[in-house]
Amino acid sequence: MRAKLSFYVLTCNSEKYLEAVLLAAKEVADEIIVVDSGSNDSTGNISKRYTELFYYKKLEDFVKQRSFAHEKCTHDWVLTLDSDEIPDKDFLQSICYLKERNFKESESVDSYWVKREWYVMGKKVHSMYPATSPDYVIRLYKKSKASFTESNKVHESMGGFEKTDDIKEGILKHYTFETKDEFERKLHHYTSLASEDSLRQNKKTSYLRPFGNAICAFCKFYIVKRGFKDGKVGIAAGIYAFRYTFYKYKKLMELNSI
Repeated sequence: MRAKLSFYVLTCNSEKYLEAVLLAAKEVADEIIVVDSGSNDSTGNISKRYTELFYYKKLEDFVKQRSFAHEKCTHDWVLTLDSDEIPDKDFLQSICYLKERNFKESESVDSYWVKREWYVMGKKVHSMYPATSPDYVIRLYKKSKASFTESNKVHESMGGFEKTDDIKEGILKHYTFETKDEFERKLHHYTSLASEDSLRQNKKTSYLRPFGNAICAFCKFYIVKRGFKDGKVGIAAGIYAFRYTFYKYKKLMELNSI
C-alpha cells in the first residue's frame, strides 16, 4: 500500500506562485495544509480551491509558524515547500517513487535533501544571502523525528533526524526578492528576527563590528560566491548582504543596551 503524505505551505500575500506550488502538491500529497499569516491578496481564494485545511496564524516568528503547520499534518511523512518554491516534474516523480515503496528505500532514512536553485528578480543567480545557489534543503521528512527546538527564528531549520539522504532526481526553483520593495521588507523583518536570535545566544557586538562584518559579507557574497557574475542583480544581492549584516548587528547593539 502506498504511503500517505502530508503537505504544508506557509503563506502571506503569496498569490504569484502559490497556484503552481499547490498544483504540484496535489500530484503527490494526500492532504494539503495552508497556514496564512494575514494575506490581503488572493492567497486565501487560491488556497481554498485546493484544500479545506486553510488556517490563519499571526506571524510571531517562522519557527512557531512552521511548528503550527507541522502539528496540523496527520501523516507521518511530510513534504513542505515555501510558497515561492516550484518543483520540477523530476522532483514530483521522485516523491511518487518513494511513496510507492512506502518510503522504504532505506529503513533508517527519516529525511531527504533536495537541490534548490535561486532566482532573484527573475534571474538565476550564483548566491543570495545567506545561501549559495544551488543549495540543499530538507523538504521531505518524518514528522515523528522532526524538531524545531534548536532552530533560529529566521532561516529556520529542522533537526532531530538520525539519517538523511538526497532526492536523486529533481530540483526546486526558488523565486525570491522580486522587487525593491520586497528587498526592503524582508531586510528589516529578517534582521529584527536575526538580532533577537543573536541576543538569545548571548552574542555581543561593538561599534565597529556592524560595518566591518558588513564589508566582509559583501565581499563574501559578491566576490567569493561569484555574485559578480550576475550583473546588476548580483550587485543588488551584494548590497543586500552588506545591509543585512549591518542592520543585524546594529539592532543587536540596541537590544543589548535595553
